[in-house]
Amino acid sequence: ATYIVSTSTKTGNFTDIQSAINALPSGGGKIFVRAGTYTLTSGLSISKSKINLEGEGLANTIIQCNGANIGICVAVATSSNLSQINISNLNIKQSNGNSKGIGLDVSDVSNLFIDNIRIENFATSTRRFDTTNTSFYSKFNNLVLFDNDTCIEIGGTMANDNMWTNIRCRPLSGGTGFGVYLSNARNNNFYNSDFEPATAGSITGIYLDSTSQDNSFFGSWVEGNFVGVLTDAGSDNNNFFGGTITANTTNVTTNGTTTFSGVNVGGVNYNNSITSAGFGNQSIQQNKAAVE
Repeated sequence: ATYIVSTSTKTGNFTDIQSAINALPSGGGKIFVRAGTYTLTSGLSISKSKINLEGEGLANTIIQCNGANIGICVAVATSSNLSQINISNLNIKQSNGNSKGIGLDVSDVSNLFIDNIRIENFATSTRRFDTTNTSFYSKFNNLVLFDNDTCIEIGGTMANDNMWTNIRCRPLSGGTGFGVYLSNARNNNFYNSDFEPATAGSITGIYLDSTSQDNSFFGSWVEGNFVGVLTDAGSDNNNFFGGTITANTTNVTTNGTTTFSGVNVGGVNYNNSITSAGFGNQSIQQNKAAVE
């Protein structure tokens, strides 16, 4: 089944997105949302597998909610172990003057595909938290995450093969959040992504807690944060390949086992440089082991 959502009854089957989702059969289907602003009075819930939710462009189709009243703006029903959900070509926007709530929650879902989405002005723009060992085989491409306290929060019992590509993360200027926050997160791969606030505040670009392992960052640009990359003691086998970490108040503070290969850190090229808990809470600038 395919339904069209429009602000006008003359050009669509529905005028609100939730009604269109609810009308789909159990086998899923496609919801095409025409250009316009759709203001939610309650959180939008995707409650069936095999749903394709597609807008008419991230500058044209806007899903708007007030984070002070709606805790999660758009969410996959986390209790249903859903799979094969596509969300693309739209803007999820928080209308309250302050950053509140969560823009997109895609926890406990597999085979998810997110592409060409802008999410702005939330406390957390995108959350992916696993409690049922089902958050795997998913791809996140071409995300523009602006003026959120934290761009991406990942945690729980992450399985394998989750890919994040071309992420443009600009945390709230002068804020206290994170570009990407990984807590007990494993096997996440980031490609060609940018973590760069306008003003550092106390923002950390990339944070990996003590239980996060086997995460990799390829070609990342991390600039203008209070701390560029921070890893806690106990984190293990996290890797950075290529990319640049520069012009942060502190570029890298690592207490876990982290490998930097071909990474430009503050103008110094690191090749197969392994930092470990033995370095303690120090900046990599003072620990140039195996510098090329």
